[in-house]
Amino acid sequence: RIRVRLWMRRIADLTRGTLDESVFETSMRSLADDALRARMEAEMQDALAHMEDQIRTFQSEVDRRLDEQEHNVRRLVEERVQQELDTILAHEVGKVQAMVEERVRERVNSIIKNELQGKLEALVDENEVLRDAFAEANFRAKCLFWATLPPVLPTHAFGSALGQSTFASLRNRLAYGCTWTITPPRSMMRS
Repeated sequence: RIRVRLWMRRIADLTRGTLDESVFETSMRSLADDALRARMEAEMQDALAHMEDQIRTFQSEVDRRLDEQEHNVRRLVEERVQQELDTILAHEVGKVQAMVEERVRERVNSIIKNELQGKLEALVDENEVLRDAFAEANFRAKCLFWATLPPVLPTHAFGSALGQSTFASLRNRLAYGCTWTITPPRSMMRS
């Protein structure tokens, strides 16, 4: 190629200033220009193909990095959202647990109060029954004591109204003292 150019230059120098200069210059130059153009087009096609390959490689690398970055950002966002959700969930679970505990406490207190009220009423009824039984037993014991060991003066005063024979014997006094809680003796009912 270099030789061809040198020859072309020599021919151009020889034909300069002559009428045949344009003929040699045009055909030779057009031949050289066509060859150069063909070579330049081939080199340009190679350069374009190489550049397109590099662009594709660069684009694939950019896409890969963008995908990695998108994946990392998505992972970070999901972790942050999960942390926020866990915090909110823990807070709500605490509120629900406190509410449930309060309702259970109220229900247990209500049940215990009702049960205790029922037991208290049963105890009050039982206490009244026991008080009545104790009062009756106390009264019977006093009557029995009075019947077995009567005082001297009241027996004479009381006996005069009922008759001396009523309190003279132990049997009559026991009968009188034991029946006193149910019905008074017949002799007292008459008077």
